[in-house]
Amino acid sequence: MKNFLFLIVLIMFLSACTNKEDNKDISNKKNYDLNNNFEKEMGSLSVLEFEQKINEGKYELIDIRSSHELNVTGFLEGAINIEYYEDDFFEKIANLDKNKKYLIYCNSGNRTGHTLQIMEELGFMNVSHLEGGIQDWIANNKKTISCSDSDIC
Repeated sequence: MKNFLFLIVLIMFLSACTNKEDNKDISNKKNYDLNNNFEKEMGSLSVLEFEQKINEGKYELIDIRSSHELNVTGFLEGAINIEYYEDDFFEKIANLDKNKKYLIYCNSGNRTGHTLQIMEELGFMNVSHLEGGIQDWIANNKKTISCSDSDIC
């Protein structure tokens, strides 16, 4: 019986000593890549953070929504469109320059969350997506470009 109690106490002690970093939310993963000698940053951004990154001018902006969605809500100035549901989506993403910085968005953030994982697995080092998608962007009264004013659609 004493051995059993000792074992339980030991397990409780060891589990209390686990690295608290392992239990943190990883919505934004940022670390130093020793092979490439630059910081890796992958994650979700709020509307304000996303807008700040756009304004830095250091990022490629990718809209992964369908042309129908673009026509309904418009898009962000400077974005290119790579449609998520097209057969060649994975190929187009894989052919992007992995050394560039990307900001991606969709309608609500679901597709870009999946795309973020794909891009990380492909070796991209700096990709962030708009949490809540274009819906949150519009809800925060941020500007979109109409399809009638551009040739992206």
